[in-house]
Amino acid sequence: MTVAEVPRDQKRARIEKAATALFLQKGVAQTSVGEIARAASVAKGTFYLYFKDKQALVDKVVAEKGGETLCRAIEHTRRAGCADRPAMAARFCECLIDFYAENPPILRFIARGGQGACLLHRELLAPLEGLLALPGESEEQSRNRLTVMLDFLITACYRSVIEGQPAAIEVIKPLLLQTVAGIYR
Repeated sequence: MTVAEVPRDQKRARIEKAATALFLQKGVAQTSVGEIARAASVAKGTFYLYFKDKQALVDKVVAEKGGETLCRAIEHTRRAGCADRPAMAARFCECLIDFYAENPPILRFIARGGQGACLLHRELLAPLEGLLALPGESEEQSRNRLTVMLDFLITACYRSVIEGQPAAIEVIKPLLLQTVAGIYR
């Protein structure tokens, strides 16, 4: 099968896979559309048949990686059988902290790669809202609380894991978990 004969969905998948690998390896800003096209074995013009621009691809990949990470943490939280919302929120965040500490390229990519859109997409927040919503809280209040918690956590993890500030993640992790639990009290 020649490159021209490759089905559309396979080309798109190759572009996304190549971009993900390059973004994680080099960073978003250091990766060009031309490099993505070469790595995916497609013409640069073909890239634009699937994505308006590099940022559209970045947003798609960030949403995918962010979604995978959130789903993993949700599943761990559900299995933990926590007694109350503050404990659930802390357990959820502990899963994210551990994952980000073990996967700095993914943390860097999620924190800096897109415009945070993945955290605001309703389909990604919906399972969390059901898990962490407080009794009597409106959908908007729940979403706002969740967004604040996730923005706080990702920023703190980024500063600690990537920048080493204010301290190593093992040092600040208890404070992060205590703060997150407080958001849900």
